[in-house]
Amino acid sequence: SVEKTGTNGLVDTYTITFSDGTTTTFTVTNGADGVDGEDGKDGANGQNGTDGKDGINGTDGKDGADGANGKDGESVTVTEVKKIATEGLVDTYVIIFSDGTTTTFTVTNGADGVDGEDGKDGADGKDGTDGKDGLDGKDGINGKDGVDGKDADSTTIFERIIAWLTKFFESIGLAFKSDSE
Repeated sequence: SVEKTGTNGLVDTYTITFSDGTTTTFTVTNGADGVDGEDGKDGANGQNGTDGKDGINGTDGKDGADGANGKDGESVTVTEVKKIATEGLVDTYVIIFSDGTTTTFTVTNGADGVDGEDGKDGADGKDGTDGKDGLDGKDGINGKDGVDGKDADSTTIFERIIAWLTKFFESIGLAFKSDSE
């Protein structure tokens, strides 16, 4: 699971909790608020309401000056995810963000599957007939090949994490791009 676990100014901290209970964190720096934009034009007049009691007429106020356009905000995106180490069945990956910050996480891969069972022995071949010069008999028929072992899942943990991270970042409005795609 991924959960927002803290905020400090414009920086949000997220924690990834893996199925084995291990966690890793990463940060997302949000862009600052831009300067207020220009005032919009007056809208069209609405329908007339019911007449009220006569009152004293006031003077019309002057239109205010237009405000300046706001500065564009900056968003942090993931620029790269790559494997940086392998020790036994554990791979270590780093996520690099557009603002230069990084976070790492590990993936524990499954061990190789068990070998398949050996096939049954083939039947012995018939003996050959003796020839004038004492030729050897025909060789026996070879036995059938053994059953292949079950293949391991071809989807790597890394591919599953990249797919999951892509959905997560899209759900919070950030772009995610991996060099492995």
